[in-house]
Parts: sequence; structure tokens; C-alpha cells
Amino acid sequence: MSRFVKNVLKLVSGSVIAQIIGILLVPIITRLYAPDDFGISQLFLSIVSIAAVFSCLSYPQAIMLPEKDEDAAHLLVLSFALLAVFCILMAIIALVAAEPVGELLNAPAISSYLVLVPLAIFLSAGSVVVNFWLSRRQNFGKIAISRVSGSISGKVVQIAMGATPSPLGLIIGSMANNLIADLAMLKTLAADAALFARTTSAGMRQVAVRYKKFPLISTWSSTAAVISGQLPPFLLIFYFSPAVVGYYALATQIVHIPMNLIGGAISQVFYQKACHDRNTTGSIRRVVQEMNLRLISIGAFPVVVLMVAGGDLFGFFLGGDWYTAGVYATILAPWMFVAFISVPLQSVFSVLERQGTNLFFNGAILASRFAVLIAGGLSGDPVIALVLFSATGVLFWGGMNLYTLRIADVPYRDALLGVLTHVGLACCVLVPLILAGWAGYDVPVLIVCIAAAGIPYYGWVLSRDMYLKTALTGVLRGFWFFHRR
Repeated sequence: MSRFVKNVLKLVSGSVIAQIIGILLVPIITRLYAPDDFGISQLFLSIVSIAAVFSCLSYPQAIMLPEKDEDAAHLLVLSFALLAVFCILMAIIALVAAEPVGELLNAPAISSYLVLVPLAIFLSAGSVVVNFWLSRRQNFGKIAISRVSGSISGKVVQIAMGATPSPLGLIIGSMANNLIADLAMLKTLAADAALFARTTSAGMRQVAVRYKKFPLISTWSSTAAVISGQLPPFLLIFYFSPAVVGYYALATQIVHIPMNLIGGAISQVFYQKACHDRNTTGSIRRVVQEMNLRLISIGAFPVVVLMVAGGDLFGFFLGGDWYTAGVYATILAPWMFVAFISVPLQSVFSVLERQGTNLFFNGAILASRFAVLIAGGLSGDPVIALVLFSATGVLFWGGMNLYTLRIADVPYRDALLGVLTHVGLACCVLVPLILAGWAGYDVPVLIVCIAAAGIPYYGWVLSRDMYLKTALTGVLRGFWFFHRR
């Protein structure tokens, strides 16, 4: 078994555990908190996500690239130094401008929680820095452990604080997730303490100049990408209400639980593998081609399920108040499928040092989404706004995916054939679900149809992909790779 597969298994095993925990506990959380609480919490997290991109000037992304560990260590220390300075500046802004910011966003309720933004940024961005270092060290087992422990802790805190429900409970739970994950990973850094102790200000200046494309180009590219993803909460709350943001937030959260965890785990190992292949063979074609097809095969089935029965499933599992979130998930499903395929492959731009191209794509996506969300907001109908948002996402993320394949010398035909084959197969095996939905059968019948369709679909996928088959075998054997070093 290749080292690449073992590394994926370590991360995916931890992701599967975290995914199961998240899915089991979310129905409890949705019955404790109102849509308005989710809306304010999501707005807070969107602010943190956007600010966190600037905090380290994208230098953590360069940690994987140097041949010498000494240079990588200087990048890590530099990243934390920049993060500390940025958080101090954000603390000053939060103390003096909380109320004006709340008024500007048309969400006065957010003002009370903005004082927590600097700490949330430090926990979130710090986790990213350490993740890149552990990925460089190929310590994927520890990353998996951190994800599981963080997921459990965050959800438990949210449930505990649900006794007196407010946005604060959801916010503190999210921060607890990052805090526990950070602590789990920081223990591993002790092994490299001597290496970090030898870092110097001169060394940090040297690597800062060597990898200057990351702050000059990648930071703006990453910012455009993050704002593009986090833009809906800002505009939806401006034109509509916190409840609409809450429905949107839960719809994306539920779908992203499996997609982000599995896709994120694969992406992290893919970046390390792509860097290695480029340094050793000069080509990343094979790893990009295989990863693209694998992501398509994983994501096609659940996306079709969402498009057919999203509203019914959300209302059944999360409570009747959340049926609207399921409708939103149905609308957003095509975009999330294309993004699930494209986002992990976006690291190809960093591997090939084409940050300028990545910036162009992300800027174009941001501008188009800003335009369509304003148009949807002016229409007065959040459904129209989300339809336009989803369609724009499919168009631009799909275009980015095709361009990524081109610069990696992967034929377009392979990608398009992969999408048609897997989506077509998913539609065929889900015909009973479609008919049952039209006939008005109860949700338990729909769930049986989904389970019955999933067996032949993923059976066929596993029969054609030995990597996925090996991954599933490893998970079913008790997450053996989760603990292997």
C-alpha cells in the first residue's frame, strides 16, 4: 500500500469519526437554538474567517515547499508572529468599533460578540499554521485526532450552553472546537522545539522575501475566495433577516460536514503528494487526474439525494422548523458538488506557483457573486438570491476546475466523462426515491430508498477504485491508520 493512501486513511478515519459525531449531535443543537441564533453565529464566524486570511499573510501555505526543515521552521515562527500582531490590532478595533460595525451590517445583535473576534481568529489561524507543519512532517494521525477531539468538544459545549440558548453558545462551541484541536496538535510540536529555538529574525526576513508571492498574491487570492464563500451571510442579513442566514448556515453546514471533512483530509494529503511529485518527477498529472475522479465519485450520490429530498430530510431529522433549510440545501447542492471537486485541486496553483491565476479566478467569482446576491436581495426573495448564487458557483468553480486540469495536463474529456458517468449512475439508482417522493411517501420510506440505492452505487465505485476500497477497509478495521504514524 502506498504511503499516499496511508496518509489519506489517517485523515479520513478521523474525519469519519468527526462526521458521525457531528451528524448525531446536530439534531439536538437545532432543537435548542432558533434560526436567528444560527444566523448571528454564522455572521460572527464569517467575520472571523475573512479576517483570519489576512492574519498570517498566507505564509503558512509555504511551509510545505522548502527542502530544508530550517526554512520551514522560520516560516512557522514568522506566521505566528504576524498572527499575534494582527490579533492585537483586531482587539483594538473590536473594543472601539463594535456598535458601528453592528449597525453597518444591519445586525445590531452581533455587536455584543465582536469582542471575541481576536481570540477566535488566533485559534482558527493558529490551527491552520500547525496543520501545515504536521502535514510537512506527515503526522496525519495527530491531525485526525485533533479533528475528532475538536468536533466532540465543540458540539458538547454548544449543547451544554443550549440550556440558555443564544448565539453565544454556538460561538463559544465553535471556538472550543478550534481550541481543543490546537492543543491536541501543539503537543506534537515539542519534538521540533530545538529546531524552532534556532530560528532568527534574519532567517525570517530571508524566507519572507523568498516566498513573497504568498503575501503579495496568495493572500488576496485567498481573501477573494473566502469572501466569496462568506459573502451570503452579510448580504442575506442586510436584505432579509437573521433567520434567513440561519437557514442558509445550517444548509451549508450539514452538507459540508461530510464534504469538508473528507475533502479537507484528501486535500491536505494531496497538496503534500503534489509537491513531492513535482520535486521528484516534474509532473503532477497522475495525482491530479486520480484525485479529480475520486472526488467526483464520492460527491455525486449525496448531491443527487439532496436535490431530490433535501427539504423532507432536513425537516425529519432536524425538526419541522428547519424544512426551509432543506429547501436551501436543494438549491445549493449543485454548487457544493462542483466546489467539493474543485477546492482540493485549487492547491495546484500553489504547487505550480501560479498564484496570479488563482487570484484572477477568485476575484472573478467574488465579483459575480456580489452582483447576483445584490440582484437577489433587491428582488425581495431569498430563494431567487440563492438560485443565482448557486448557478454562479457552478459556472465559475467549474471553469476553475477545468483550467486546473489543463495546467496539470489532464484531458477535459476525462473529467466531463467522470461527472456524466457518476451523476447518471446516481440518478438511475435513485429512481425509486424520485418516484416515492412524487407519490408522497413518508420520510422513513425515502430513507430506505436512499440506503438501497447507495449500496449498488458505492459498490460499483469501490470496485473501480482500489484506493477508496482500501480506505473503507481501513476504516472498518477499527481506524487502524488513525493511530499509525
